[in-house]
Amino acid sequence: MEKVIIVGGGQTAMNAAMSMRQSDFEGSIVIVGEEETLPYERPPLSKEWLKSDVEPNVPLVCRRDILEDRHITFQGGAVVTSISPEKHQIALSSGQLLDYDALLLSTGGRARPLPIEGAEYANCLRTLADARALRAKLHSQPHVTCIGAGVIGLETAATARELGCEVTVIDPAAQPMSRCLTSEGTAFVENIHRSAGVDLRLGVKPVAIRPDDNALLVTCDDGTSVRTGCVIGGIGIVRNTELASAAGLEVRTGIVVDEYGRTSSPDIYAAGDVAEFYFPPAQKHLIRESWRHAQNHGIAVGAAMVGMAQPYSDLQWFWTDQHGVRIEVGGSLDQIDRTYRRETPKGGFILFHFRRGKFVGYTAANARADGRFAEKLLSTNTTPDPQTLEDMQIPLKTLL
Repeated sequence: MEKVIIVGGGQTAMNAAMSMRQSDFEGSIVIVGEEETLPYERPPLSKEWLKSDVEPNVPLVCRRDILEDRHITFQGGAVVTSISPEKHQIALSSGQLLDYDALLLSTGGRARPLPIEGAEYANCLRTLADARALRAKLHSQPHVTCIGAGVIGLETAATARELGCEVTVIDPAAQPMSRCLTSEGTAFVENIHRSAGVDLRLGVKPVAIRPDDNALLVTCDDGTSVRTGCVIGGIGIVRNTELASAAGLEVRTGIVVDEYGRTSSPDIYAAGDVAEFYFPPAQKHLIRESWRHAQNHGIAVGAAMVGMAQPYSDLQWFWTDQHGVRIEVGGSLDQIDRTYRRETPKGGFILFHFRRGKFVGYTAANARADGRFAEKLLSTNTTPDPQTLEDMQIPLKTLL
């Protein structure tokens, strides 16, 4: 194999390319990205990047000089219009045709548009351009309304409050971050936002956004409305699977791949947010949207593409910073039947989640050290005695 093309200029693409080089692949690697900017980190966009008084540097995944040293070509501002699996070729909107021996699709996703009247008046936060537009608005300290009480919506709400904005959050769900936390975790998140002065309107569905003099009016299904200066839509992503579908690849929620990242078409792989990957520990296909998954799935699939294949079995893990609290979640929180709580000396806590007597996941708040030990317990498939987990006199490291 001599030519590898990676479609998608994000974190997954960059980590896959670096993984290929670390696996001693000496052929050509070309990353084709729609944005002009080199692949950058997305997590700071909803936090530090928005808060800074002056526009900070773009948080690159990898500097240009390192790419040049690794002989990795980045072709930015390039839109792929089609893939020909039979010809092993992709076409760009410029008319350029690029041949490949192996192709990686790391096209990620785009912000899901609000399914309501006036959705065009809402800001989203997915790209650097989105962050620039939103940052300019937040620093004028308007009233901000976030539609969606998931991670992005709540991180942006917390950042807006730190900047001095009045903030309202609207979500049809009864609890914030309900897709990724247990009830105890969602109650904690709700409390830190209300304590910070965020107007949380849960169980309420927005139905329209309309101009109202020099502001916007968000109306809801319960008859209430919010007059606001800025609306932010944060209801998840739409995976960019269109190229794969048009090329005849198997697509469900994401591009379907095996534990090595291989699609249904020979020599085409997919990784990161866009992939619906087979996860051997769960014996089923999963989708994930997190910084760590984007990184580690890219690393694993990049190595697999150049002959260093190992099944991808990385633990689910993500973090979020909101109102000065760092929340981490590791492992599986599905079908939890028991949770044990451990306080930490610095005012944080960690929840140990069990399913049918087995330790399967944790939630930590301002407890990074304990979180690391919990992750090690999960990675070694260790289930400690639950009573020892709650006893602060017993160091977690003794349980390993």
